[in-house]
Amino acid sequence: MRHSNVLNDQGFTILELLVIVVMVGILAAFSAPGYLAWSQRKKVDSAITSIEGAMKEAQRQAMAKSQTCNVTLNTATKTITSSTTSSCLLTGDRTLSNVSLTASATSVNFDNLGNSSSEITVVVTPSTNPNFKKCLVLSTPLGLIRNGKYSGAGASSANCQ
Repeated sequence: MRHSNVLNDQGFTILELLVIVVMVGILAAFSAPGYLAWSQRKKVDSAITSIEGAMKEAQRQAMAKSQTCNVTLNTATKTITSSTTSSCLLTGDRTLSNVSLTASATSVNFDNLGNSSSEITVVVTPSTNPNFKKCLVLSTPLGLIRNGKYSGAGASSANCQ
């Protein structure tokens, strides 16, 4: 029978465990800010997509039903609703979470041709970082929608780039 001088101890030493814990801590410290920024961007992008989808859906329904459709944006409760007798939002009202909204107007009407009655600018910011802003602008009379980054204060379409 052969004997070896190598010890066959199982497990890790305290020093090895400390080195691994320190390495994991360093990796977490480097990746946490990037993850938080990514998470905030996703929340804002999701809110912008939801608002844009609601506007386009109401515009399509106004043309399909040959009637006026009204969409109301409540910045306090962060909801998008259709206040027309037959709802123009077929997929239902939208509720936005973890974002703050600022809008130049609270409602918009689409006529039977899909034209909008008023221009509206909506600025969306994450609840935790007021410096990161994105915007959505619905222009008159054709109801064209564009979105981009927002710089400035308030809700002016001139600051949406």
